[in-house]
Amino acid sequence: MDKIILGNRYELLEKIADGGMSTVYKAYCHTLNRVVAVKILKPEFSKDEEFLIKFNNEAKAAASLNHANIINIYDVCQEDDIAYIVMEYVDGINLKQLITKKGKFSEKEALDILRQICSALREAHKNKIVHRDIKPHNIMINKDNIVKVGDFGIAKAATSATITTVGGVIGSVHYFSPEQARGGYMDERSDIYSLGVVFYELLTGEIPYDGDSPINVALKHLHENITIPEEYKDKISPSVKNMLLKMTQKNMDKRYASVDQIVSDIAKIQDGNSDIKYFDREEDFNTRIIKLPKEKIKENSDKNKTKIKKRRIKKLPVTILGIIIILVIMFVMLIINGGNIFDAIHNTNTTIIPDIKGKTIIEAQKDLEKSDLKLKIMSEKEDDTQKEGTILEQNPESGVKMRKGEEVSVVVAKEPQNIVIVPSVVDKEEKEAKSILEQANLKSSVDYEFNDNVEKNHVISQDPSSDVKSKIDDVIKLKVSKGKEVKQEKIPSFIGMNLDYVESNIGNFKIGNVSYEEDTSKKEGTVLYQNPKADTTHDVGTEIDFVINKLSKSNNENNNTSSVSNLQIPLSKTITLVLPQKDSLLLSVLDKSDNTVVYTATISTAVNQNVDITLSAYLGQTKVYDIYINGEYYSTTGEIVFN
Repeated sequence: MDKIILGNRYELLEKIADGGMSTVYKAYCHTLNRVVAVKILKPEFSKDEEFLIKFNNEAKAAASLNHANIINIYDVCQEDDIAYIVMEYVDGINLKQLITKKGKFSEKEALDILRQICSALREAHKNKIVHRDIKPHNIMINKDNIVKVGDFGIAKAATSATITTVGGVIGSVHYFSPEQARGGYMDERSDIYSLGVVFYELLTGEIPYDGDSPINVALKHLHENITIPEEYKDKISPSVKNMLLKMTQKNMDKRYASVDQIVSDIAKIQDGNSDIKYFDREEDFNTRIIKLPKEKIKENSDKNKTKIKKRRIKKLPVTILGIIIILVIMFVMLIINGGNIFDAIHNTNTTIIPDIKGKTIIEAQKDLEKSDLKLKIMSEKEDDTQKEGTILEQNPESGVKMRKGEEVSVVVAKEPQNIVIVPSVVDKEEKEAKSILEQANLKSSVDYEFNDNVEKNHVISQDPSSDVKSKIDDVIKLKVSKGKEVKQEKIPSFIGMNLDYVESNIGNFKIGNVSYEEDTSKKEGTVLYQNPKADTTHDVGTEIDFVINKLSKSNNENNNTSSVSNLQIPLSKTITLVLPQKDSLLLSVLDKSDNTVVYTATISTAVNQNVDITLSAYLGQTKVYDIYINGEYYSTTGEIVFN
């Protein structure tokens, strides 16, 4: 469909249902970024001011209901000549479709569905709202098997007038309560009767009353008791059967007084109570004949003749009124369903419309011919998900009765204009990929991400993928590689350390070139220089070059001789360092005079940050030490005198 946005907010996406009063669309709310359902009144109703006032009042009353088993109403709006309700979108199918697909349900399944519907009705009845149109078509089952009751918008608050007038005949005759069929007073118990008919259909897969015309069905609701088909009499438990019969009593006073009572009995049955009774004897269902004594017969006979004459005089207008009301109901139902009076009364020359959606024109024509119907192509609609010539929509919908020889209008899929085939640009360099898409009259958007397997600036993936249909100027989303993700770290200081220390503590870096120089002021085998320098940030895996102190043989001998000639008395001294609190750290102490490591150890300061270490020197010497933690400079001690 062409892009339609209502209230500068609700974008209509697709039609999902079509009824006598309204059409329902799946829509997107741009304000709250969510999918909703929009029910739009048909033009003949949206132009009726009196009806609109009533419609708005009823819809707003329904909007006050907030329950997990009720389809929420979010908004009631009017825009120019369009009146619509914004509702919760339920991803699922209605109960009528499910019954058609599945057939009858097990008692356990039927009771669970019944319980959830009762839960919804309890909320409505508590707020003085009578639904008035309970039927499987208004009950949704979502993908989590949660029941959602909808269409409370046509209900009235129970505190207002509940007499069904000519202009207010709404609902489906197959689920009418007797009082609804005769145009009488309705309350919560009327919903219970209709719910009983739904329960019957769940258990048997069939409706209890059917007929050649709506009037015949209405009369059966008025005069015929519901009976369990012979084939199900042994399959439906006595408790469930009795519960069903109580829900569908003709006399409102004999039905359940509230849905709470139904829920209570469902709980008993689910707990294993199989002895729920409502009627002591079978004859309680039927009319009984009471015999009078013979001496009373003649006396009563004379009196009865007089009473009957009076009763006939009084009853005549009521009977005529009842017939008129039933005829009016039939007439309104005919208007809603698009039939005519002759066919409604005699049901001649009618057939059931088959489901032809998703079929080709030829297949649809064959199916319709079997039902003595004709095909009329109403319009074509661009659709790139269906083959050209596929039936997208039909009017009337399947399952509806229609006179033989009439036409079923359809909307047929056609190949969209300005369609191109999306080329493949995966593994292409970014500029080349964009150029290829531009040549195909497509646009592109790019997201970048690190990837170890795809070269930098090359396409990792595209959406949509290649070889699919797309419209001119559609955007193809590209993911482009930033190459391998490279981490960086600070390089530690290794000055004054030996190579063994370097190898153990180089971490995520590597030892590069190692060369040697002589520095007589430094200790043999210690690091004189490193490149890159300490505390500079580089990529993980960077090689570090080292220059190691290597003394000549003569200098080594001189040092040894000097050491012997200048032999002094060695002393030890313990100092206390205050270090950072860590579970584990590498502590290194360097003699500042020659950068030699005089102490190294891995310790824990998690409990005690004060660490005692013992240092050695000769008597009379004064030393200053640099403290390193994990290879990084931490602090310098003051002068320590060994005496």
